[in-house]
Amino acid sequence: MLFDGALQTNIELFEKYLSGNPTGELKNPPRCTCSKVSRDFDQICDKPRPTSPRQRRTCDALYLSCARTAAGPLAKPNPQSGLFHSSILFFMMYASLNPGLIGIKTELADSLALAQRHGYRGLDAQIEPLHTAVIQTSAAAVRDQFAQHGLTPGVWNLPFKPYAQTTAKWRDALAKLPPLLATAQSVGATRAGMWLSPGSYDRNYEQNFAFHVERFQPIAGLMADHGIQLGLEFIGPETMLRLFKFPFVRSIAQTRELTRAIGPNCGQIIDSYNWYCAGGTRADFEGLSSREVVGIHLNDAPAGIPVSAQFDGVRRLPGTTGVIDLLGFMQGLANAGYTGPITAEPYDAELSALPADESAARTFRALQSAINSIQSATQPGPLTTCAAT
Repeated sequence: MLFDGALQTNIELFEKYLSGNPTGELKNPPRCTCSKVSRDFDQICDKPRPTSPRQRRTCDALYLSCARTAAGPLAKPNPQSGLFHSSILFFMMYASLNPGLIGIKTELADSLALAQRHGYRGLDAQIEPLHTAVIQTSAAAVRDQFAQHGLTPGVWNLPFKPYAQTTAKWRDALAKLPPLLATAQSVGATRAGMWLSPGSYDRNYEQNFAFHVERFQPIAGLMADHGIQLGLEFIGPETMLRLFKFPFVRSIAQTRELTRAIGPNCGQIIDSYNWYCAGGTRADFEGLSSREVVGIHLNDAPAGIPVSAQFDGVRRLPGTTGVIDLLGFMQGLANAGYTGPITAEPYDAELSALPADESAARTFRALQSAINSIQSATQPGPLTTCAAT
């Protein structure tokens, strides 16, 4: 499930409220005390956030009503996702920093400060540094660190590849996972991911499918016990596929089939570069549910290289070359109701060579521009009013 239980309940509560209030008038709307709403929607209007806890709860409770009032007829439930029009969901996607993916090596505290300094709303802090921080301080202290910087945890990588281990090593890694999951749950890091190999040397598609279900299902089960989603990412470049004798999952549809076989808390991390390299189109997002999307990697591709020759380890920041249809990609996510972190994974040597602040700033501008494109495409103007005072 993409939304944590509290936020999903609140979304449904507001939909029910607004369905009986088609004019968008703010008459005794329900209140929301969900901390995730407080974190994710504090920039929906241009007024300062109230300092009183009671007023903050009221402001949080009104955010959808404010959005509906400002957006008028655009703020109608989306028939595909059952949620609001993408012009409203624009506000729910946010840029998340993964320092390592843009060549920055830094400790957790410095990463938080870096992300805050450049406008990010999320940080893809990895589980092992988080676990160390919790041991050294406490879960409450780590949560406070994120809150003080105005950030929410993004997606962390599973610390081992279940499909690339011997049975003994896989069992050993599985046994070590529960304490890490307890840490993740305690600090609100409820999105985890792992990429998949696009093929196999010795298993055909059906055999490899069954093998992946066998290896990932126990992991997903442990994660479910801790309220964590597992996202699997297919790899798209043909240059990678050609390394293997047997092909494996390489599309949104094929990955969906695999994740559904693994368990209800298993979804996808969708990378625009992999989507492009695998021949993805806008139609791939039709019927996709927000609950199936755990995280997003947003990248562009180098110009002047045929899609069949694109190499996985060389990409570009989103929007820098225009090779990939990122507007179509983002619109597909918005139509699906996606409301989570967007992370860049450019593998760009020039970007990685820059000072950390410059690299982080460039990356944020590229991500935010892509997020803003949804607003420009679907909405006449920004939402700048809020009824909570």
